[in-house]
Amino acid sequence: MKTLARNKKPFTYCLYTGNTVPVYDEYGNETGELTIGYGEPQVAWGNISPATGQSAVEMFGGVDNYDKIIVTDDLDIPIDTDTVLFVGKEYEVTDDGQPIYNYTVSRVAKSLNFVAIAIREVKVNTGTSPIVSG
Repeated sequence: MKTLARNKKPFTYCLYTGNTVPVYDEYGNETGELTIGYGEPQVAWGNISPATGQSAVEMFGGVDNYDKIIVTDDLDIPIDTDTVLFVGKEYEVTDDGQPIYNYTVSRVAKSLNFVAIAIREVKVNTGTSPIVSG
């Protein structure tokens, strides 16, 4: 399967970097807690499906918790199931620097010629980010 350049659309993704971002209080002091961290936004191009189909179900082994599939011929794309995506929307962050994404990755299927990424739409998170005790 080869992707046609005219069918490719841009999307932005941020890779998960771990619970590495310190949380600060209103006075600028560290609280000792960490929040989820994501890397810098990266732009990629791929064929983004309008809906799921039977061939996609077979490709991912019957996974039904996804809304769209992105197919790219970039075999070195580092996207995994912890990656967050901005599909059909611009990259933006909250006041504390957390990305306001609209898709998450359900599954990644790599082959010799392409990478298929099953993605699930999520409610755009505009509140504070999850906090993990350090």
